[in-house]
Amino acid sequence: MATFIIRRLMFLPLVAFVVTLVVFAVIWSMGPDVLLRAYMTGNASKSPNAEQRIVEKYGLDRPAVVMYFKWFGNTLRGDMGYSLTASSRVSEAILARLPAMHPDGFTDSVFGFLSIVGWATPDYVMALLILVGSFTIFGWLPIGE
Repeated sequence: MATFIIRRLMFLPLVAFVVTLVVFAVIWSMGPDVLLRAYMTGNASKSPNAEQRIVEKYGLDRPAVVMYFKWFGNTLRGDMGYSLTASSRVSEAILARLPAMHPDGFTDSVFGFLSIVGWATPDYVMALLILVGSFTIFGWLPIGE
């Protein structure tokens, strides 16, 4: 078991690199023009030389390799940028939307109990419960008629 965990931990940096590379590639595949338009919202787009200032500020004129390592470094430090939707930093928006946790509270106890029951129930029994429950609740098939 220890060798399995060690092997998984050894692959963690490679997996993290590949995942971040794919995310970055998807974002940058839109092209610099689309990214520039995404940054140009509100009053910032009305000022003179707004495009040039945004390109310089965010480095949209730099090569993709340089931008990837800058983006990756910022992500490792917890700086995920600014959310235009939430009008705040991304890390603040994520924390604001996380539910408040109450350890040993009623909700924690209920979900803890349900998760233990779910793990302890054999797969074939759980599958039958899900099928019968979904058919009777949603009325997908005329079961038992």
